[in-house]
Amino acid sequence: MTAPNPLPDASKWQQLYSSSDSRWKDLERIGTLLMPIIVLAVVAITYVFAGYARFYSESLIPQRWTWFSTALYIFEFLFIIFAPLLAVGLGLFFILKQASAFMRSFYQPVEDEKLSGLIQRRLLGVLPVPPPLDNIFKYPPVVIQKPSSPAETHWSRWLGGPATLIIYDGIALYLERGNQFSRVVGPGLPMPFLEQHERIKEVVDLRPQTKIDTIKPWTKDGIRIEIKVRAEFQINASPEAIAQSSKFMFPFDPVAVKTAVERITVKVNPKGELYEGTWSEGAWGTITGIINAYVTGHSLDELFVASSTEQNAINNGPENSEARDVVVVSQKIREEIQKAEKNLAQNGMKVLAVHIADVKVPKEVQQLRGKYWVSEKDRVASKRNSRAEADRIRIRERAHAEAQRTMLSAITQRLEKMDPDNLTEPLILSLSGLIDQGLDDPIIRPLIAKESFAVLERVRRMLKDGF
Repeated sequence: MTAPNPLPDASKWQQLYSSSDSRWKDLERIGTLLMPIIVLAVVAITYVFAGYARFYSESLIPQRWTWFSTALYIFEFLFIIFAPLLAVGLGLFFILKQASAFMRSFYQPVEDEKLSGLIQRRLLGVLPVPPPLDNIFKYPPVVIQKPSSPAETHWSRWLGGPATLIIYDGIALYLERGNQFSRVVGPGLPMPFLEQHERIKEVVDLRPQTKIDTIKPWTKDGIRIEIKVRAEFQINASPEAIAQSSKFMFPFDPVAVKTAVERITVKVNPKGELYEGTWSEGAWGTITGIINAYVTGHSLDELFVASSTEQNAINNGPENSEARDVVVVSQKIREEIQKAEKNLAQNGMKVLAVHIADVKVPKEVQQLRGKYWVSEKDRVASKRNSRAEADRIRIRERAHAEAQRTMLSAITQRLEKMDPDNLTEPLILSLSGLIDQGLDDPIIRPLIAKESFAVLERVRRMLKDGF
């Protein structure tokens, strides 16, 4: 078995075939098909005419020329010449009719499709002619202005070329040749030419695609939630492709288009029928798959509990609990999508934005969850208030003790500098007794700050020893 021909470089896909080359191929095909028929018809005419003239020459020429004999003579002469051509024409007519019946049965086109013209163009094509006749005798154009054109019933989709493709900005075509990939073409000059054996397999929209839908994943703790997702995605483009298609509004990367289209998978519609999904359905499936996997791997509370960083980010956001849940989940989902961007780029796609528009939890679960978080909020608030009160008391007592220590330190310094002779004995005894009573009293002692004990002990020693 021979190996398939390698694909040409993607930069040559746009001008891989041309109208002029196809015209010369049509001439070669016409010569191969019609020349044997013409030669055989001439041989048949010559043989019949020669034989008839040889054996019936005397009866061929009338003895007496009348209008009837003359007409009969001319009729016989023309019949001898054109009978083989008539037979060939009738044969080609019946062959074309059977070919049309076969094509209608095989391809099942729309009823008003004129198959005879399609067959004639595929068999005979367009002969090469000098200008300006080449503008009159030319291949039919196929205009692709939007993703819905040409329609699925158009002959370029189910039969193929030859045709000239006029592709607008933002559109790319995935072409097949014998149910195998041929090439990807897009907007720009030279205008691509749809070769005789090529057909349009897929019309790809290069513009950003937006889809909004609701998915219903299960959480790790067995709760089914509804998430309304809004996703915006587009065909990816390499930096080189973006630079080459800078004159277009939407970048065109043929390799990325090929990768995205070939990622098509078989899907099942609501009727249970199998069909091929488009690249946009594949992108949507990838995004929803990431969301489903994330939700399945987390419990309900884990989905809606924000980290400290996320909490700071949404502090200025909506205070409504449901709106807050949407913000938290949307941020987490975007992080998961960013992790998968490399894999999406390898599949020829890129995600522009993913937004969680709404999250719905079962009503009974939401009520229980609300009660739990109210109690949790009260517990946290009570703990915070208790801690704040304890901090307040601690600061107040520390300031009080600092004031006592400062005051006692000042008294001690003043007593050290004071001359004992100036102190009267009753004053000394009264101050010493007061300090002894305060330090020995079990009720007063706990109220005095720890830092003040050393100062008071020092004052007491000074009063007893020095005075």
